[in-house]
Amino acid sequence: MQKKIILLFIGLFAMVTGFAQSKDSVASLGDLLNTGVNQVTFIKENGLFIRLRTNDRALEMLKKAGNEYAAKELEDKQNEVNQKILAAFASQFTFTRVYYFYSRDMDALRKGDFSKAKNLDGTPANYSKRNFYLVDPYVVETKANGSQSTGYSLLDSASRTLRYPMPYGIIKRYGPIYKTYPQLTWDWNQQFRETDDLAKEITSGSLKPLVKAPGSKYSRIEKRELSQSIKEHHKGYKNNVDRSARPTRVYKND
Repeated sequence: MQKKIILLFIGLFAMVTGFAQSKDSVASLGDLLNTGVNQVTFIKENGLFIRLRTNDRALEMLKKAGNEYAAKELEDKQNEVNQKILAAFASQFTFTRVYYFYSRDMDALRKGDFSKAKNLDGTPANYSKRNFYLVDPYVVETKANGSQSTGYSLLDSASRTLRYPMPYGIIKRYGPIYKTYPQLTWDWNQQFRETDDLAKEITSGSLKPLVKAPGSKYSRIEKRELSQSIKEHHKGYKNNVDRSARPTRVYKND
């Protein structure tokens, strides 16, 4: 009996906690929208970086183990993937200017040194801003069923994922819904344009009266009206206040 009471108490606590988190998420939607407007405007005006992987640590371990053949095979495979990504962005991504750099140079960029960054045609980037945002291509392999998925994450200069309304990420899987890098990048470009259109509605359109200054409080009616209006204006918005409450992920350089 005592055990049942404890379990009931835990369940009720979880429900109350979840409800509180949901309310907090809705309350923060206005601030998320303001932040998103600033981020998408900055990217549109200044460009976006692609962080290409180098697998330096894995290559070093293979070479130390005397497995030069495997190291060369891994390096060639990664170079091939990187070239496909660059070609896809060159042909399919038109939202803003695109630069690229290699993951080993991430710390230099964080310190304001963009000398290793390049335009898509291989010329120096000549980027003059201190802040920057980047696309991080990734591969996730599930050994249990032998599947693999590939996608892009949108990160800030500290390698933290951006929150709603910015494009969160896009994935292609090997299987019935397989997408090539050009298709993947075209979809990504559309997401940016949708977010930019939303930003215009917030700054000068029909949503402007509904989005208050950062840090402002919203009444219950204002929250509901804002949430419903965003659903109508933005395809990326979902019924659970979308990705507003998702945890921030931090990605490593390599």
